[in-house]
Amino acid sequence: MDDPPPTNIIHLERIRPANRALRALVGVSALMQSLRADIERFAPSTAPVVIEGESGTGKELVARALHAESPRRTRPFVAANVAAIEPTLLGSELFGHVQGAFTGAHRTHRGLFEQADGGTLFLDEIAEASAAAQASLLRVLETGELRPVGGEGMKRVSVRLIVASHENLSERVAQKRFRSDLLYRLRVLVLRTPSLRARPEDIPQIADAFFAANHEELGPRTLRADAEALLRAARWPGNVRQLQNVLRRAAVQSDLAELGAAEIAPVLAAEDPGSVPVGTPPSAALLRAVLVACGGRIATAARKLGVARSTLRAQLKRAGVVVARASLGSPSARSGSTGHGGSPSASCTEEDGVS
Repeated sequence: MDDPPPTNIIHLERIRPANRALRALVGVSALMQSLRADIERFAPSTAPVVIEGESGTGKELVARALHAESPRRTRPFVAANVAAIEPTLLGSELFGHVQGAFTGAHRTHRGLFEQADGGTLFLDEIAEASAAAQASLLRVLETGELRPVGGEGMKRVSVRLIVASHENLSERVAQKRFRSDLLYRLRVLVLRTPSLRARPEDIPQIADAFFAANHEELGPRTLRADAEALLRAARWPGNVRQLQNVLRRAAVQSDLAELGAAEIAPVLAAEDPGSVPVGTPPSAALLRAVLVACGGRIATAARKLGVARSTLRAQLKRAGVVVARASLGSPSARSGSTGHGGSPSASCTEEDGVS
């Protein structure tokens, strides 16, 4: 009797409408249009694919889209994160094992390649594969055959292999941490998932898609223009995954159907205190929103942004945000009103002393 696959690292799926997976790759930017075009171009092939990109950019979504657009769409799609598999068990997980192959192998186990036979196998974080696993992967790619751990005979499989990594595999090769011959076999076709900061124009559409997909949990939600501007200005080291976290937290913490910068700013500041690339001053929209969210308190806003009060005052001056002294909690402090001559202003107070 075969062991069931460990549910914490593997999932199989027969994707129905082929274009559903492509629609999940949301974005109107040129980068996303080019990515979707490349997926459609590469999908009919059986050649291996390397997907490169930062964490949180949707590499598994790209792999699913490749499978869904391919002639193998009715066959299994199997996905696993190599980094989540114990290195000593990686060979068994990939290629299977026979009963008695090692201590604890009480049953025969079909590996990922066998489970994906006729379909697609996606291995994320391939850079974490051990040297032994890399050698075995190379053999499967070269011959289409594998030997289960402890087995005597070879088994033939037909699998399209897609791998991904947030690390530069060529640098791994230079560091002698990844086999060059395996990389040559894998890099037949290459796709790159763009970072979110490279396509900020896609943020409104991503937000709309997220709120639509989570309507039952969060209710009807939209973003105001000032919230969209604030989100575009952020640096997003965690990419789309981080954006979705910010949107969910802001929605959970607010009863408003239309989320503005005042609702987004404190969540964004808590998620990523810097909120902007290193060395780049925060935008006026971000500064105003954080001040409004903090009730006009300079010291509180500075803590949210992870800077000293003196630094925040200098940033406000550089951004052209006019700071009008006002009593704490005044209407103007909440509204982020505009000062004389159209200059953006925020009514603020110092607390805990003036630095």
